[in-house]
Amino acid sequence: MLHSQEKIGKNFWNEVDKNRLEVAYQAGISLKEISTLLGRTYQSINKALDRSKIREKAKVGIFFRCRTSRTKIHKKTLYEVQQDPDIWLLLQKRVQYSMRKGGSNSRRNLHKVDLWTHMDIVLEFLRSRGFDVRKPLVHVENIEPVYFLNGKPSTGLSILLLANRLRILDHKQPFLVSGVTQ
Repeated sequence: MLHSQEKIGKNFWNEVDKNRLEVAYQAGISLKEISTLLGRTYQSINKALDRSKIREKAKVGIFFRCRTSRTKIHKKTLYEVQQDPDIWLLLQKRVQYSMRKGGSNSRRNLHKVDLWTHMDIVLEFLRSRGFDVRKPLVHVENIEPVYFLNGKPSTGLSILLLANRLRILDHKQPFLVSGVTQ
């Protein structure tokens, strides 16, 4: 008798595939496209979504015992989706197709990915590009925080402009930060 992992025809999920599945699902890519992207069957994608709690079932009510509604736990930000180029390419094709097609649902796919990010993600992006960026130690309400970029004091807006300039040079969407972007 074979060990459970040595069975023929079993393709077990590793952490990389689980992360790619989560990012693709929360970016709004269809299950059929995800299955071709990951090289797995449609049924295995559904099972993995349910078993790893990426997609949870919520009870609708007493009278609708057999019906359940699917809810998403956490929307991925645009920066998180762009980390996987295959998923980002599929999402871009889907948005372009729906905009070309027109109709009442033409802008539906634009709202699948959360375009708003936190300032911490912008700072992490600049650190990955070799900049020395530091957050303020104390945050006082109604006063704009002062960040330090390569040892010089800078405002959040100037840091966001620098990050967005770099993003546009990479042909990516600019960051939108609540409280800074107007």
